[in-house]
Amino acid sequence: MGRRKRRKEAKTAAKEAGGTFKKKRHRLRKLMVLGSVAGGIAAWRQRQLAENETKFGSAR
Repeated sequence: MGRRKRRKEAKTAAKEAGGTFKKKRHRLRKLMVLGSVAGGIAAWRQRQLAENETKFGSAR
């Protein structure tokens, strides 16, 4: 079974259950990406803060 067919089946199953299919999936991915990005930014900011505290203080 190809990816497309599997997706379609999942979509119809979601429709029968009375929900959306794509949106939730996207939100999940967004959350994951946001989480990893936030983690990366936090780590990066920690490094930056040592060098230029003033710049970041005004920005955020």
